[in-house]
Amino acid sequence: MPVAVANTVPEGRAYAFAADSVLADTDASGVQMQRSENVSDDFTKNLVRGQVEGRYNFSVTRPLGVVQIATTA
Repeated sequence: MPVAVANTVPEGRAYAFAADSVLADTDASGVQMQRSENVSDDFTKNLVRGQVEGRYNFSVTRPLGVVQIATTA
């Protein structure tokens, strides 16, 4: 079972997800990439700057596949 650790989950709580219960979606723009060779002295140093941007959302497709677990008694 894959495990992910997050410091935003409160102490005493955990979550379990079924494999097909949560999807990561992007908006209509998807993932955008821009590059530039025209910043400062990048051309003379043979450098290329890149920027990648995406907007993501998590969709719950099967609510019964997401379970909150109390890890303390």
